[in-house]
Amino acid sequence: MANAFDISQKIYNLPAFCLAAGKNFYYGQKLLLSEIGYLTVKSIRLLEIKQLQRMLQKELALAGKLTHEKSERDPDLQAKERKLSQDQIDFLEREIEFLKNELQNYRDKLIKKRVEKWNFADK
Repeated sequence: MANAFDISQKIYNLPAFCLAAGKNFYYGQKLLLSEIGYLTVKSIRLLEIKQLQRMLQKELALAGKLTHEKSERDPDLQAKERKLSQDQIDFLEREIEFLKNELQNYRDKLIKKRVEKWNFADK
């Protein structure tokens, strides 16, 4: 039997072709909307990460200033300020790393969910 889409033999199975094209269009639209949703989440998350990175840069500048500052202030107060600044730096670094990992995990879960929901799992 000839292939239904074999152009050389001029035999077309038009209903099957329309059905396949319709399915492709349907899944293409779903994929497009899903990606738009992901890009929205990603852009918001990246803005949050950038803001935290700016805060981190300010804290690093403050820590450097406190470390090299020589003043007549109370040394215990300076040590407390340096410790507080270092704690804030550690927190911001951990938070930035957490958000980056969370964004990657979200992407992985989204793809896995698509594959399972749309029955595209490897067989």
